[in-house]
Amino acid sequence: MTTISGKKALTLCILKVLRAHSSSERPLTIAQLEEHIERDYGMKVGRNAISRNLSLLREMQYPIRTGPGGKGAYLEPLFSDMELRVLIDSVLLSRYIPPQEARELIGKLSTLGRAGFSSGVQDVQAVDKWQRMHHKDFFECMEGLSRAVREHLQVRFVYCRVGTDGELIPDGRARQAHPLALLCAQGQYYLLASYDGAMELRHFRVDHMRDLAVTSLAALTPYDFPEFRGGVDLARYAAEHRYMYSGEPMRVTLRMPLTAAGQVYDAFGHYAQMVPNDDGKTMDVRLRSSLENMRIFALQYASVCEVIEPRELREQVRRDVQKIAQRYE
Repeated sequence: MTTISGKKALTLCILKVLRAHSSSERPLTIAQLEEHIERDYGMKVGRNAISRNLSLLREMQYPIRTGPGGKGAYLEPLFSDMELRVLIDSVLLSRYIPPQEARELIGKLSTLGRAGFSSGVQDVQAVDKWQRMHHKDFFECMEGLSRAVREHLQVRFVYCRVGTDGELIPDGRARQAHPLALLCAQGQYYLLASYDGAMELRHFRVDHMRDLAVTSLAALTPYDFPEFRGGVDLARYAAEHRYMYSGEPMRVTLRMPLTAAGQVYDAFGHYAQMVPNDDGKTMDVRLRSSLENMRIFALQYASVCEVIEPRELREQVRRDVQKIAQRYE
C-alpha cells in the first residue's frame, strides 16, 4: 500500500481508483470509493470530500458516468474492448516491432481499457510466436528518421540483408541519404529517400537499417523531385509502388475475371479503375504503377491476370512465365 497525504492528492486518487476498479457493469459507490482510497493509498477521507472531487472531475470533462439506476460512478474507458483488440492485433501483426517493445506496447494498451480488460489479454505471452524482426533500436531509429524528414536533414546509416538464420547482416557500406518521407506498406515501414547524389527515389526498410545518425547537412525535400511537384500524396505513391520498387509510374491495363475484384481492391483501393467487359466474365483493370511493382503483382496473380499494356511489361511477364514453366518441366 502506498500512503499519500494531502487533500490535493484526493482528486488523483479517485481518478486512479475509478480507472483500476470501475466499469459500466461495476460502478463504485461513494462508500466503495472510500474503502479503495483507504486501502490503496492510506488516506482517510469523508464521503462529502469524495463527492466534491467527483463533481470537480466531471467539471474538468473527465468521462465519469453514473451507474444504472443512478447508483455509483465509473470512468468510461478511452477505448472499447473491440477497439483495443484491433490495436493489440495491429501490434502483433507489425513485424517491424521487436518482441520486447511489442510486449511493452501491448501492456500499455491494455491499461487503456475498462477495469479487468488487461487480465484477459493473453497476447503478451504470444508475442514471440509471431514472425518479427529483432531490431533492438527500431523506435529510436524511427524517431531519428522522423526528425530528419521533418527538419530536412541528411542521414547516415548501414543497411542490412537477412541471413539464412533470420538475423540481419550489414552489407558492408555506409550510406548517406536525403530522407523524404516515412511510409507504411506491405506491413513494413519504409524510408523514401535519395542517395549518392542521384535524383532517384529509393526505398529502405526501416527494420533493416542500423547505426542511424542524423547529420546537420541540409537535405532535399520531396518537392525537389518530379514525382511530387504537384503535391505530396503518400497514399497514391504507395499504391503506385505497392511492393516498394522504384520507377516512374506508367499507365497499365490488366485483364482479370470479375471475381478478382476483391484482390484488386485490396491491393490498390480506389486508385484502380475496374471496367467490366462485354463477355460478362472479365474486366479491364486500369491504373498507374511503376513497371517492376506491376510485374510482381501480375506474377502473383498469373493464373487469372493478363497484362494488356504496356507492351514492354507484357513481354517481361511472358518471359518470366516461360522461365517458371521451364523450371517445373
